[in-house]
Amino acid sequence: MDYTLNSAEVFTTKADKRLPNVNSNEMCARACTTNPDFRCESFEICDDGYCNLRKTHLIQAKPSDLTNATSCTHYSRNHLYDYVERDYKTLNSFGDSSSSSHSVPVESAQECANLCSVGELLPSCASFVTCGIDRGSIECTVTTADPTVSTDIGIISDEHCNLYTRMLSQHL
Repeated sequence: MDYTLNSAEVFTTKADKRLPNVNSNEMCARACTTNPDFRCESFEICDDGYCNLRKTHLIQAKPSDLTNATSCTHYSRNHLYDYVERDYKTLNSFGDSSSSSHSVPVESAQECANLCSVGELLPSCASFVTCGIDRGSIECTVTTADPTVSTDIGIISDEHCNLYTRMLSQHL
C-alpha cells in the first residue's frame, strides 16, 4: 500500500471528503489515490464504515488538530512512491542560479520524500538526494533542479548517494 499506518492518532477536523460504506483499508486507499476532486494526502477508515479523505498529510498537522484514535485508523501517503530512485547517483550540480536547494539531516529516504513533496522546506521541490554521511546518518538535499527536464543538470555516480526524481505523473 502506498500509505503509512498511524494507529495512534487521527484528525479532529472535518474530513475534506467523507465516503460511506467503505469496508476495507484497501478500498479507502484506492478512493484516496483515485480521488478526482483534490490530491488526497491521507485518509481514515472508521468502524462506522466511513472513509475520510484529507488534503492534509499527518506531518503537516498541528498538534491541536490530532487526538488519540478510538474508532478510526489513520493512513498518510508514503511520498517515496511518488519518486523514481536512482541508486548510487547524485546531481553534478543543483542547477543554475534559478534553482535552489536545502540540506537537512533525516532518518530515512521516506522522510526526505515527505519534505520534498510537502514543500514546506523548499516550495517547488522537484527532486532530492540522500547521502550516507556517517554510520546511520543521512543527509537529505531537496532541490528545485530537475534532471529529467533540464539538460544542464547532469547525473553522476556516487557510491554514498541515491537520487530521487518525481514520476512524470506527479509533476503538479
